[in-house]
Amino acid sequence: MSDLQDKILEHQAKEMQSSIDWEIKAGMLEELGWVRVEILSDSVEEHLRMLVWVNEHSQHDVKNRYDVFLFRDEEDAIMFKLKWA
Repeated sequence: MSDLQDKILEHQAKEMQSSIDWEIKAGMLEELGWVRVEILSDSVEEHLRMLVWVNEHSQHDVKNRYDVFLFRDEEDAIMFKLKWA
């Protein structure tokens, strides 16, 4: 294999592991009462606006990976859905 192929495979393996780790963590948080909200953003700019909004308006912890948001507080999740869904 070439050096480039090795780097691509290594990157894909890391991304897969990160995705698995996230889903395990998300599942544990949901078991503890966190609220999962999945909203597909139309663009990187819209996703960044969502992140800024969450940072400015959420009263409690929020975790995010791509288009999945985990809210510690149900009211924060509802307000997010009302704004972005």
